[in-house]
Amino acid sequence: MTLKTINSYPLANATVLIRVDLNAALRNGKPLDSPRFAEHAKTVAEIIKKKAKVVIIAHQGRKGDADCIPLKQHAQVLSKHLHHAITYIPDLFGKKAEQAIKHLKPGQAILLENVRFFDDEKALGKTNRYPVLCKQFDLYVNDAFSDSHREHGSMVLPPKFLPSCIGRSFEHELKAAD
Repeated sequence: MTLKTINSYPLANATVLIRVDLNAALRNGKPLDSPRFAEHAKTVAEIIKKKAKVVIIAHQGRKGDADCIPLKQHAQVLSKHLHHAITYIPDLFGKKAEQAIKHLKPGQAILLENVRFFDDEKALGKTNRYPVLCKQFDLYVNDAFSDSHREHGSMVLPPKFLPSCIGRSFEHELKAAD
């Protein structure tokens, strides 16, 4: 099976939703840097370089667990790897996120709030807000190979509503598994 990659789509001026896996070990409530930040940074950097408007979604921990924290510090770690500012938006489905997405310029990137804070991640029924969120995007990029087996909203719903492909980290993992 051949999966589409980011090479399959024109990215200039596109608004791109990227799902990454920034789940990290924590020390004193802060995420520890790890190779996964560097790997996902490669995908994000390439898409930014192609002048897309980039919106990143990710998770940290499981809802109800102590390690389920906001992603503000994750944005800082990812920014360090990119040598490019990633703005953290403490929202996913609300007006703050909507406005931040609307005002993105080509070559800019934001990281939205931890997807696991929201019931929409596991409740995939009619009240799920991912279909509405997806209306703001031109493309969905799954770069979260390690989470692709999960029946979670951020993994399974965007491909139903958007053209979709895999990112560079996902490609790398596929080649390693081959």
